[in-house]
Amino acid sequence: MDEIEFREDGIALLEESFGGLNTSEFFVRYDGLDDFEIRVNSNGFVRLDELLTMEDDGYPRLNLAVLSDGDARIRKVESSKETQETEEKKKTDGISSRVSLNSRPESMPSVPEVNSFKTGTDERHYKRLKNNPDSQPAVYRRLIRNEGEIVRRQFDNWTERHGFDPTGGSHNASLLVLDRVTNEIERHGRGDDQRLVWIGE
Repeated sequence: MDEIEFREDGIALLEESFGGLNTSEFFVRYDGLDDFEIRVNSNGFVRLDELLTMEDDGYPRLNLAVLSDGDARIRKVESSKETQETEEKKKTDGISSRVSLNSRPESMPSVPEVNSFKTGTDERHYKRLKNNPDSQPAVYRRLIRNEGEIVRRQFDNWTERHGFDPTGGSHNASLLVLDRVTNEIERHGRGDDQRLVWIGE
């Protein structure tokens, strides 16, 4: 999610998709805000005039992309019963609610230096990858390197189990930054049978 736009009857959560070519929108009415919760990851401080700007229509806009790792996710609030069922399923599957990978961030090769970007989305996700070892693109990088090669269907299932949204624009943008920005992975084929191959180092 890149921005929150305040409107007369609710808020629009905006996210660039397909590498910045399109923008998807999720709208929540003000009277339905208690049905959702948002998780924002941030390290350090940002200027308020960069985080919050006033638009010409008089409504403020919250620019989440300026956060140091630029990561924000929204989900529907679960009832206590749903939360218990989710945790029990995780225990049954032997899956931790936090990402657990064999490679520690410090054992990973350095992120290649890149100074030129095709889109603003590429640049934002590259900065997240470079500056935050727990960001989405950094976690994806560790997984693909650990596996060497992984089928897209298996990769998407893994990311969903660990709290990422495999249908969101940020999911594809994180893969794009590893593919066309750092050139550390290759994608062979299409759809669920696509193979993600580590070619870094």
